[in-house]
Amino acid sequence: MPKAKSKKPFDKESLRKQYEEACPKYEKLAKALKPVLEKLLEDEEIDFLDVYFRIKKFDDFCEKAEGKGMQGLFQDWNRMEDDYAHRGIGVLG
Repeated sequence: MPKAKSKKPFDKESLRKQYEEACPKYEKLAKALKPVLEKLLEDEEIDFLDVYFRIKKFDDFCEKAEGKGMQGLFQDWNRMEDDYAHRGIGVLG
């Protein structure tokens, strides 16, 4: 029988460091994308109220990551499935 993979203990401080390094990059990306998305929506004559972004607070982000067993999420984006909350961009319509 194959051995079950042992789960690494959740390293919150390592995740915090990665989060703090990544947040400024995602904020910069979101700020750059906002006017592009607005222009695209306007060009396509799609009504919208606002394009916004937010970065989830570390404790909320960590709680979600821990619950999903996503310790290495900064290295493995494929494991994130549809959870882009820490770098989410939304359109209000």
